[in-house]
Amino acid sequence: MRANGYAPGEILPALRLGAGNAFSFRAYRENGRIDLKRVVQYAELNTLLYRKAPALRGPRSATAARQRNFLEVNRGLPRASAVEEAKRCFSCGRCTGCDLCFFFCPDVSIVREGDRAYRVEKDYCKGCGICATMCPRRVIEMETR
Repeated sequence: MRANGYAPGEILPALRLGAGNAFSFRAYRENGRIDLKRVVQYAELNTLLYRKAPALRGPRSATAARQRNFLEVNRGLPRASAVEEAKRCFSCGRCTGCDLCFFFCPDVSIVREGDRAYRVEKDYCKGCGICATMCPRRVIEMETR
């Protein structure tokens, strides 16, 4: 079966994110304008600003019951716990409007243009990299010239 003129075996390897089994359908829609080779890794995040929270685990079926049937092993989380678990997301590589780049820029070269929208005044930026260091989600990257 072909989708948009491509066989799944041809298109899926090109949409793979990182080394895992995740795919980017946004890249598929935007026809390759997204660099899928650049995936933000946990080690690159500024985790000092995140609250530490252990992963929540829901109830599991008893071992004896699992041996006798094919029912779900992990029963899932109650709604309130699922919401708390979702709050642990780092939003890697996506700006959430935390304003840290704006507040810590010593040259006042980061300009806020609305909700979660910023631009850099390159005439004033000295290239110190404080904005990139402080960004908790690795949205800002420094370029060398």
